[in-house]
Amino acid sequence: MSELKKNPSALVNDVQGEPVAVAPADVSDCAFERLVDFELEEIVRSRRHETPIPVILDDL
Repeated sequence: MSELKKNPSALVNDVQGEPVAVAPADVSDCAFERLVDFELEEIVRSRRHETPIPVILDDL
């Protein structure tokens, strides 16, 4: 965070277009988990009309 305060332009240049999180770790972790959940929800919704295949977990 101190690097950001000292020279925000240098930080933006150093990351070469990659995203930068300016938030406490617990906040960014929570946001990441929500995004993962959203992506999984989209997969479930896209597959809800598929015919299920029975599977015995011990056979895997």
